[in-house]
Amino acid sequence: MKKSMDKFIPVDEKEVTILNPSTDELEQRSALHPDLCQESLSGVMYKSITVVDGKIEQTYFDMLDSMTNDLHWLLSLNHAKFWCQVLNDISIHACLDSYLRNSPRYKQDDWPEDFREKHNIVHKLVFFTFLRMSTPKESAECFISKDVFAEILYDNFLFDIPRMMDICSLYGVPENRPLLEKMLDSIFQNQPQYFDDLTQAAKTVVKILDQIESKCCGVEDDMPTRIASGLSSPLLEMQEIHLRDIVLYLSDTLRTLKSFMVDIFPTAAKHFYEEGILDKLSLMYCGSLRQMRLALSDRKSALSADLYDELKAHVQKSRECLLNIVHDVVKICTFDPLLDAMGKNKKEQVEILASEYLHVVTSLLSDHGFIGDLNKKHKIRKDVETVAQACPQMSETQCFFIIQAFDEADRDSKSHHPASSQSGDKLLQNGIQQWRDEFSGQTQDHHSEVAHCSNTEPSQDVETASLISSVHDLFPDFGSGFITACLREFDFNPERVIQKILDGDLPQHLDKMDRTSNEIPSLQEPEVVQGTSLDPYLDHASTSQDHDFLSERRNIFDNDQFDVFGEKSDIDWSKVHQGKQNKSDMDHWKEDRDVDVEKLRNLYSKYGLVDEEDVNDYHLRDVAAPTYDDEYDDTYDDVAVGANDADSADELLPNQQSKVEQESTEERTTTNANRDRKNFCENPEIVRARHEARWQQRQEQPARRGGKSKQGGRPPPQHSGGDKPRNVDRKKEAHKYSRPSQNRKAMATKKASRGMFMGSG
Repeated sequence: MKKSMDKFIPVDEKEVTILNPSTDELEQRSALHPDLCQESLSGVMYKSITVVDGKIEQTYFDMLDSMTNDLHWLLSLNHAKFWCQVLNDISIHACLDSYLRNSPRYKQDDWPEDFREKHNIVHKLVFFTFLRMSTPKESAECFISKDVFAEILYDNFLFDIPRMMDICSLYGVPENRPLLEKMLDSIFQNQPQYFDDLTQAAKTVVKILDQIESKCCGVEDDMPTRIASGLSSPLLEMQEIHLRDIVLYLSDTLRTLKSFMVDIFPTAAKHFYEEGILDKLSLMYCGSLRQMRLALSDRKSALSADLYDELKAHVQKSRECLLNIVHDVVKICTFDPLLDAMGKNKKEQVEILASEYLHVVTSLLSDHGFIGDLNKKHKIRKDVETVAQACPQMSETQCFFIIQAFDEADRDSKSHHPASSQSGDKLLQNGIQQWRDEFSGQTQDHHSEVAHCSNTEPSQDVETASLISSVHDLFPDFGSGFITACLREFDFNPERVIQKILDGDLPQHLDKMDRTSNEIPSLQEPEVVQGTSLDPYLDHASTSQDHDFLSERRNIFDNDQFDVFGEKSDIDWSKVHQGKQNKSDMDHWKEDRDVDVEKLRNLYSKYGLVDEEDVNDYHLRDVAAPTYDDEYDDTYDDVAVGANDADSADELLPNQQSKVEQESTEERTTTNANRDRKNFCENPEIVRARHEARWQQRQEQPARRGGKSKQGGRPPPQHSGGDKPRNVDRKKEAHKYSRPSQNRKAMATKKASRGMFMGSG
């Protein structure tokens, strides 16, 4: 009985009997006692893999083999020995931590195939080890009590928040997420103290993001963002190795946060939300990530192609992770609880959550680029409209302000400058008009209007300052006055200004201007140079006053005898005329036309090509009608006589009747055709006589249903008792059903409506 009960004792209460070598006596020890720990591990640590010329040193192969043997041996132990080894062998935790720190987060394409297979084996064994360490109960016999398991996890540092984040980062693929969710749920449910550690970890992550921001933007503590935006980025002068480290560090941090608190353990998102992670991420999107993109663009020529592509991919991945984190944190912490409250019809809670959601979205509207990209990727505007419709008691002004901000962000993303599209169209039209006037020599009176239109500015000074700042970030030595003049020249498009400055293709009046000047020129400057077009697509056609467009002509009629722009000006104007010069050449065509028409008329008359009117009027003239008639005679085609029908010829009377009617119809048709077309109204006496004759003809025909006719026709034939009626076959053929039981449904319905009784009525 005692032996059967030991099977259900938790491992922390089990005792085993061992021999004490010093006293040579048997003693009872706990199953988790340090003396029972075996020293069979090699103690090899994982190191970062280095590839040299596409090859990997043998030491890395030996490292993976040793780790594979150690982890295989550890996982093969039974439940009690496994936990005894995990609690008392420090080398296990050192090996696991070294793998979490140094293992690559991304796929390594330059590894040989045999090395990749060995590394995948170690990767799986490490995951299985952590998974077994987070499981307090493996079976009904092998388990640890809940209180002891909580102490083991927390006091022995088997798991902590950084270790959980690294596990989610390494194994956060969709195939492993169910196991990872089960692992983290088991850890936090058995040891609630990890939630306090999670709050401290959220504060630490926010500080780390502040440090990254200061490294990328040169922002010091308590420095306003507007002042910091005007400073030059330290990334422009940073060494390549440090630039790569900070880009990869930010990418790894954002990827780890997304995998941990969004994909696998959404409960952690609330702790990060309370520590202000959303505000920090929105500022980082407009600060650090933007500075990284600009630094890579500016240092593209100095970086190698492989390094540039690698860093650009990491920056793009960081941007996507940041947008996903912001959207999912807002959704988990505010939007999803709001939908749950709406489903449960909790009005007071709905108002509180809706107000909090709108407040969070409003706090993200500080930068149009960020909120525009967020709305483009995750359709935040639809969520705001849903909240506004579900909570009509909310402030309409706040909802309208948010939706208007989304619209402005969309417009800014479509047009890369804040100038209105109407002013841009006007500039283009005036530029084209000036280009046309230059060829007609009418540019003198048009320059003032073009100069006035060329100085069209954005209506808001804040927008202008932001454009100047965007150009000043790349060219910190340039003054605000020079940048403003360049923006005016290129329709307030900062991208074109930067491109023109880098290419050294500025107009002459801007090239001569002092680039360090901070004095903003007036709207009348610069003066419009003769032959200068405002249209960017026409700049190449009017860059110089003395430019000769005629020398660039490419035409087959260049320099011929009628070229007014050619070198020869002595054109024989007597050869210039409109239409044909000699019109008498057409007289012989007119004479031939009259003769040929008569010949052709006589020729075609022999082939019978005459008008339709002549054919219909043969009876009115003394011309003989054509004797040939190729119309098919179908007189007896409609007589339905069966091959085996023994009926007499009298039964064909109805068919003959229809044939007579058909012939009479054809006769009327022929008569109408032969009638004179001018006599469109017939004589009434003739019409009455024709109707009377037709009525008499119908009266003389025998009745169809048997019996005597109205004119005393013969009665229906009489038959003997056993003889078959003569018209039976014909009646059966005429009145037979089109399909089997065609009236069954109708009669059944009629019978049911009468109470299942068919009476006489």
